[in-house]
Amino acid sequence: MARRFPLVLLLASACIPYVPRPLDPQTNAAALQQRRLDDPNVRAFAEQSLKRQFDRWPPESWNLDTLTAVALYFNPDIAVARAEQATAAAAIATARERPNPTLTASPQHKPSDPQLSPWVSNFGFDFPLELPAKRRERIAQATELAAASQARIGAIAWGVRSRLRARMLDLFAARQREAALDREESIENDIVELFSKRLELGESAQPELSRARVALYQTTLLRADARRLAAEARAGVAAAAGVPEPALGNITAVFDHAIPAIDATLRDQALIGRADVLAALHEYAAADAALRLEVARQVPDIHLQPAFGWDQGTRTWTLGAAAELPLMNRHRGPIGEASARREEMAARFNAVQAGVIAQWDAATASLAAARAKLDAADTVVRTADAQAASVRKQFDAGEIDRLALRSSELEAEAAHLARADALIELQQAAGAVEDALQRPIAEESR
Repeated sequence: MARRFPLVLLLASACIPYVPRPLDPQTNAAALQQRRLDDPNVRAFAEQSLKRQFDRWPPESWNLDTLTAVALYFNPDIAVARAEQATAAAAIATARERPNPTLTASPQHKPSDPQLSPWVSNFGFDFPLELPAKRRERIAQATELAAASQARIGAIAWGVRSRLRARMLDLFAARQREAALDREESIENDIVELFSKRLELGESAQPELSRARVALYQTTLLRADARRLAAEARAGVAAAAGVPEPALGNITAVFDHAIPAIDATLRDQALIGRADVLAALHEYAAADAALRLEVARQVPDIHLQPAFGWDQGTRTWTLGAAAELPLMNRHRGPIGEASARREEMAARFNAVQAGVIAQWDAATASLAAARAKLDAADTVVRTADAQAASVRKQFDAGEIDRLALRSSELEAEAAHLARADALIELQQAAGAVEDALQRPIAEESR
């Protein structure tokens, strides 16, 4: 008995203890509500993600890159995807494990002869000899599933950035419209005053003043609506970043940069390099490994079963072996199921690539149309600005009155507002191209 105690102690010490981690909804909710941008962990994550050092944190102004880093740190979907990837990675260790041997003990009491010991004991071992191909395919399947989980993190991360970019573009658009409408409102105020003075002098009719006032009222309401949209867009930016809106401070949302030319070869890169394409490819490889595993399982494992014992004073030993006999089934069911699963994964991969092609075609067509519209808007702006400059010279020369000048300036502001809307459409189309590529197209121009 004393000799057996160290063996029992050794087996017990090799066990992994259970570590409790209770989840309290109230405590967890409080932690979510206490998120702070000045958390040192947030700064460390942002510096690591952006590969740069910040002189101060939080920064004075947030842009798309810094807010994306914050969103990736706080976003719960990213946390779930990382946890799923950790689970899939842990499954690789499980796949690598070899089956343990089995020990059996069967003592008997047989008082048949008083001269002999009444005890009969038998101790047997079962050593499974697994085909190496089975373990290899198990590991391959688990590895591919872990790689698919890792790729899905990239796809989810891009979705976070895409939503954040869209909300920041909304904020930029609302600010641009508000500024343009503010200038229009100022001009229309002057026009209303000019018509009012002319009406007093009998040089203008009431309908002209009424039309000017209606235009002013409409511009005032549009400007208020733009201010509302800006507030909503700012809240949307905060929601996309996963932080409270008051914590954001100043947001630098600038989308007036030029969009580089889109090379058609980028589509081919997306067809083999997008995160969701890679995830689907790894899932197909995992299904293929699962099929190879089921094919390998047609060959049964061998079980070596030596035993020794004590039979009423006589030592005994036996050598045994066992293997499954494929009499009732030939493993065709699991093989057929695994084969069908592989075909399903092939169809899913085909659907993902077909979706990329359709998304790319729609996005590039929209981008081309938006470029043409912006070019047309630029032409209109140049014409309106030239006309306004000519009218300004005439006004300075005393050839026309102030009403003609302000009317010309109002036309120019309307052209600039239309150009701003065309720029937003171009940036939206560029965002759709980025979503088709799942990477910023600005990087492609560098």
